[in-house]
Amino acid sequence: MSVLKEVKETLRKLGIRPSKRLGQHFLIRSWVLDRLVDLGQLAPRDAVLDVGAGLGILTQRIAASGATVVAVEKDPRLAAFLREKFSGMNSIIIIEGDVLTVRLPWFNKVVSSPPYNISSTLLLWLCDRVPEKTVLLLQKEFADRLCAAPGTKNYSRLTLAVWVWAEVELHEVVPRSAFFPPPDVVSRIVELTPRMVDLTPLSREYFLEVVRMLFSFRRKTLRRALRQAVGQVPSSMRSRVKGLLDKRVYQLSPEEFHKVATILFEEGFSLGELKTAPKRV
Repeated sequence: MSVLKEVKETLRKLGIRPSKRLGQHFLIRSWVLDRLVDLGQLAPRDAVLDVGAGLGILTQRIAASGATVVAVEKDPRLAAFLREKFSGMNSIIIIEGDVLTVRLPWFNKVVSSPPYNISSTLLLWLCDRVPEKTVLLLQKEFADRLCAAPGTKNYSRLTLAVWVWAEVELHEVVPRSAFFPPPDVVSRIVELTPRMVDLTPLSREYFLEVVRMLFSFRRKTLRRALRQAVGQVPSSMRSRVKGLLDKRVYQLSPEEFHKVATILFEEGFSLGELKTAPKRV
């Protein structure tokens, strides 16, 4: 039976119409499913997170590698179906709920085709967990943002958040026809491998807060962004960032963001002050 036929038949039996609100687009191309699993480089020692497990088609392929699967599904109807489908399989753990808020067992890898509407929050959530390998199927435009160059329209706070913890490799573009029902956009397979950037003397939280603060003034010069965010910039600080002050925020390289964040830290701006700094509405 083809994957498409299996998906349609299962949904019909369950009386489920895919929900756009929940981002339910079921992956139906075997080559894409196999590619996700292959890139995960899975082994029996691995515990793999599958976000938005749906009908369990990718879940089943992950389990076939010998790895344990932590399959998370928010839709209670699909979660109940998964529990029945994989009953008796100790290597597959079904968890019903929102992956961002439920309690999860240990996992060291992520292989998933998650709902597009949680892509950004999911990646920021993964920044705090740093899996050994993450392979995701994401909206292409969103995927391209993850390794965008400074000064380009796709360069964003998310680019910097991912830069801190992972090398990003973009793989195949996946057409709309690879899903049922087809989404409005094309997709792309993305592989993230940890490479923790040394942010000394900063905590990662401090660096990311500076990034968030400054990107709220994305198109302003650094001079104006700092003035609006933290008030009058001390003369001692101005001299240290002199070469960057006339650059617009979105033109700063990751290393330059680190330099600015380090100077703010050394000038005595606390994390609390950054969090309460005025933001452009």
